[in-house]
Amino acid sequence: MDHIGKNISTFISEFSNYRLTADRYPTSMHVLIDKAVELKRSGDYRKSADIYIKLTRDSKTVYSGIIMYLYKVVASAGYLAEALRLLETGKLIYDYDPSPFHSIAGIPSNFDVHIHQLLSACQSEPKLQVYLKSISGNPRFEIEREYEQMLEELVDYMEVAKHFPR
Repeated sequence: MDHIGKNISTFISEFSNYRLTADRYPTSMHVLIDKAVELKRSGDYRKSADIYIKLTRDSKTVYSGIIMYLYKVVASAGYLAEALRLLETGKLIYDYDPSPFHSIAGIPSNFDVHIHQLLSACQSEPKLQVYLKSISGNPRFEIEREYEQMLEELVDYMEVAKHFPR
């Protein structure tokens, strides 16, 4: 596992030390978030992820919106197990304090939608390529990791998660 995979696993393990919220992140974070999005779109996933991690650690708050952004970076980098863990965490945060409009209308959260899309896309390498390209925002996106390795890590995570539900 390289820098991104290790960093995300460590970062996720720190969540219990932080406040979890579906509130909007502060406007003071917008400039750095815009920079992180730009880095993701150019394929610099490590630097993009580092920005989101630093924002969370500095604020001592896990914002569901930042988790969604970070999910897209991590998935685009090919770390599907860690990406799914981020989606599951974001879903837990959002489900605890959902949008009243979405609840009344029965609209699934973006976390639910992306969990379904990610798992559906994993049915084949071409489907995964299309999905990851769409969330990467990079028109020249190419999968950087071996498809079989990404799937093996994802299946291993899902097997463990099945036995130790969150």
